[in-house]
Amino acid sequence: MKKKYKKSFQDLELKYKVLLITSFAGIIPLCLLTIFSLVTIQHFTLRTEHNKNYDNLRSAQQQLNSTLSTYEESLSFLINYDRLKTDISLKNPSNYDQYNLYVYTVVPLFNSIMAQQPSISNITLYTSLDIYNHGDFVKKIVENDITRFFPVNNTTNPGYFYDKEEQIIYLYSQLFSRQSE
Repeated sequence: MKKKYKKSFQDLELKYKVLLITSFAGIIPLCLLTIFSLVTIQHFTLRTEHNKNYDNLRSAQQQLNSTLSTYEESLSFLINYDRLKTDISLKNPSNYDQYNLYVYTVVPLFNSIMAQQPSISNITLYTSLDIYNHGDFVKKIVENDITRFFPVNNTTNPGYFYDKEEQIIYLYSQLFSRQSE
């Protein structure tokens, strides 16, 4: 096969040989330069896109951390609110005591937190006390409610639980009172 190409090249006139050699001499560097340029452009484009994606991800992370930090502060305020601790530490509260707890402490306190943080969809106080449920604000702990996913760790440090099915993040903490168990 080499001999065939060699013979064909030798049979060509001089002007066609010069044209063929100059064409290859021009095309090969042009092809190499084009390939090098495309590879370089692709490299810089990918790097720029990677940097933009990283910056966007970092920005989203900072925004999420900021939002979660404000939620943690709201939860910390609730945990450290002395009147709430005192009012829920009553042993065997009467219906009147429960009414006062709901109307004068829990509902105004939770509504004020949700008014300051409109992205909070709900605040619920789960309790093992023998009191009546009050809408979404106060509920007794029952066997299969959401509290089964919240570990009991005897600390007021906030924890997070992500419900994959509902796509909801729960922020939870335990509330302790010195006056009651």
